[in-house]
Amino acid sequence: MRDKKKNGKIKICFVLPGTYQLFNRVEFMAHGGAELNMYYLSKMFAEDERFEVAFITEDQNQKHIEYYDNVKVIKLGGLKWGATVISGNPLKKILCRFQVELSAAREMLFSDYDVVITTTANIMIARLVFWGKMFTKKKAIFRLANDTDADPHYFASTGGSKLKDKLYWWGVTHADELIFQTKQQMKIFNETEDRTGTIIENGFYIQNPEINLRKKDILWVSRADEVKRPHLLLEMAKRLPEEHFVMVMPGKNELSKKIQKDLENISNIEFIEYVPFEEIMELFYKAKLFVNTATFEGFPNTFIQSAMAQTPILSYCINPDGILDEYNMGYVCQESVDKAVEFIRNMDESKRKEMGDNAFSYVKQKHDIHNTRAAYEKLILKLYNQKGK
Repeated sequence: MRDKKKNGKIKICFVLPGTYQLFNRVEFMAHGGAELNMYYLSKMFAEDERFEVAFITEDQNQKHIEYYDNVKVIKLGGLKWGATVISGNPLKKILCRFQVELSAAREMLFSDYDVVITTTANIMIARLVFWGKMFTKKKAIFRLANDTDADPHYFASTGGSKLKDKLYWWGVTHADELIFQTKQQMKIFNETEDRTGTIIENGFYIQNPEINLRKKDILWVSRADEVKRPHLLLEMAKRLPEEHFVMVMPGKNELSKKIQKDLENISNIEFIEYVPFEEIMELFYKAKLFVNTATFEGFPNTFIQSAMAQTPILSYCINPDGILDEYNMGYVCQESVDKAVEFIRNMDESKRKEMGDNAFSYVKQKHDIHNTRAAYEKLILKLYNQKGK
């Protein structure tokens, strides 16, 4: 390994809008699995004295630099998120975008990070590669979050800009290393690009499950987004009036308003708009079944949380690398509400416990954050050594 510079530490910078809330506990903001995974990794690397860790987040009107558990959290000026998004005024939007580009360029050009890491489909990876890699020889890692991140035409196909597609894909294909969550994700990517990467599962702090809680609820957790198809849970609840459902759906938008309106006529669904991430596991522990109704995902963190709580998974179509079947930890109903209802009616305590135990064995083997961190460290050290040549 080449000599470390200055204070003798390898400098890592994570970049992901929407993550500031996890550091500062900003309430009533939805975050996804990508944000949680990067947050956990940054904290783990910050515990290692060989590394110096920074995390660039969105602009929530906080100070430019704050410190949390040895992680230097940096505000990317102008990158508004959640409740602070600028709307209505076109001039303000233009000025905000200009500020983002200027802030990103400055942060990459005048910092001494060795490796920068980002995830999810947006043009941030293009900014990091252009300003960081091309001009200052920083090494860039891109982690695919959703399976749609492997689609070079995703933005245009969903009504977005073709230019955004081109910028995003240029950044992805010029990153030094790619990280996939599943074999299926890499396969989708390889349909367009003849390039391999490293498969690294999402990592969590795995603890022994709480065994004394009565598991009675059917749980659904996701943000208010059409691709999550929350209406399917409502249909299930209507057909299973004897069951108690818990629905956690953060996000204040028209879909959320519609679902809450529809729930006025459904008495067996308990709706919760927001649960802090450090409290959400309690709901998984109390659930006898977790339901996923999304049309597409990467590897849902809710699958990991369910497995940690010994809770079987009922999925409408998401089954990353076939784990629900291979490890007998759940059931895929193939988009059928009838099959989903039948599965729930036939799931007795013995079957639930068997699937739950299998799920916990799986997650302990595959998703321990210590193993995930080790895989990232291997890539980071590899790139760090290349940087010095």
